[in-house]
Amino acid sequence: MDKRGVALIFTFFVVIVLSILLVGFFLKSVNENRMVIRHINSMQAFWVAEAGIAQAIADLPTQHYPSPLTQTLGTPPNKFNYSVTSNWISSRIDPITGDTINIYQLDARGSVTNTDITRDIQTFVSFTPPTIGGFNSAIEVKNTLKILGAAIISGGPKPPYWTDAENHEDLTFAKDKSSFNFQQRFDIAPEEVKAYARSKGHYFEDPNPSLPQYAITNPLADNMADAIYWVKITDSKKQLQIPKTGWQGNNVILIVEGNCDVEGGTFSGILWVMGELKIAGNTDINGAVLSEDTTDITSVTGKPDLYYDPVAISKAGGLMGDLGTRAIVAWREAP
Repeated sequence: MDKRGVALIFTFFVVIVLSILLVGFFLKSVNENRMVIRHINSMQAFWVAEAGIAQAIADLPTQHYPSPLTQTLGTPPNKFNYSVTSNWISSRIDPITGDTINIYQLDARGSVTNTDITRDIQTFVSFTPPTIGGFNSAIEVKNTLKILGAAIISGGPKPPYWTDAENHEDLTFAKDKSSFNFQQRFDIAPEEVKAYARSKGHYFEDPNPSLPQYAITNPLADNMADAIYWVKITDSKKQLQIPKTGWQGNNVILIVEGNCDVEGGTFSGILWVMGELKIAGNTDINGAVLSEDTTDITSVTGKPDLYYDPVAISKAGGLMGDLGTRAIVAWREAP
């Protein structure tokens, strides 16, 4: 065999070896790429399962899911799904605070569409509803309370009447120059309540700033019921005006971040004003009225009837039940 034949055979073997190496590298690259894709899909499934847990925690305690709650996230071709159940496990009383603590078990599965990859998470969550307290007056303000006209401020089966402005501090159910704050009374931060009202579509900011005389009329429905409402007035020269007639609020917590002028209507629940408060006309309020204003005099004129009603307060306080404290007490990834 001459040298050219040997070189040809050697070259042939080199080509075969190189081809085998290239195929090996290619297969390894494909396999590693598949592993990377599976790892990415696995992480996506994990975080989708976490999203299901987060949604279930947010829905506690009013929403339980003995049947799975399912949700699809993303758009094709990247669709991710979760399925989550939440079930009440037990309740206990905190020996220090006396609060009722409920324990829920949450099970979630995350998956990626068109794959066999799933991730399962199990979580135990405690939920402690807020405990409102300290509401013991028909009207309570931080500044000086001035009551004129034929106002009735009462709270007992035989309500005491008051018409003498010089003796208003002797009234059992009218309290001025008081010290209180939002979180102390509602057992929850105001920012959380505002966010909750916004999520329910009950948040209004400067609803009608074009009206004359620096007035903003009531932006709410004529008949409010069983809800928490938050109205923010950004202009200190304007106020939320509750009209003289045709307005009703039944089992309501109405929070006014700004000034408020109550001219009439009927109301049952808690009216909390963070600015200047004026009450006039023939308004009828059962529950509690509070004003945080510290600079001006809070005036009550006309013939309003303010009745301290602990039943109405307690019933309205139940609206805060969704806003309790949630805490993860145990977490594991299910095998």
